[in-house]
Amino acid sequence: AGGMLALGSSPWRALTPVRGWLSEPSPDPDALEQLVAPVHELVRNSRDALSLADRAAELPFDAFPAGTEYSYRMASVGALSELITARTLSLSHSGDADAAVDSIISGLQIRRALRDAPWMAPSGHQVHAVLSFTRPPPRALIRLQTALEAEEAPGRQREDFLRARADGQV
Repeated sequence: AGGMLALGSSPWRALTPVRGWLSEPSPDPDALEQLVAPVHELVRNSRDALSLADRAAELPFDAFPAGTEYSYRMASVGALSELITARTLSLSHSGDADAAVDSIISGLQIRRALRDAPWMAPSGHQVHAVLSFTRPPPRALIRLQTALEAEEAPGRQREDFLRARADGQV
């Protein structure tokens, strides 16, 4: 449901300038306020979708079942993933380290649905932005580390390869 609400929100429009600013070797700090304003607005306008995403991220999920509306669902989850990235950047810029870490973790869990879509590049988790803009407390960093380690579970690449091979993709 959160993905359905995210469709058409075009988060990349607000995120692209901020991502460019973050990747600059010497970003102009005065330019950031103007660049991040559309991100804050996008997040304010997307509260319902983000709330649903957070609730869905708590549920177990491995993949979309065969025979479902795969492409449509993948696109909506991709848009939702971008909204979560926008929220992470917005919270980081606002200095809310705990909430930004929670947003990263929610995004990691939602992006599980995108693992089988090699054509879709899910957005990054924005750890660098959180650590650049805020100073998360130790307990938040431990939660983040645990979530990142879970994404790098031993054998996951092998499982992904075997699944792709069984589906005739490799």
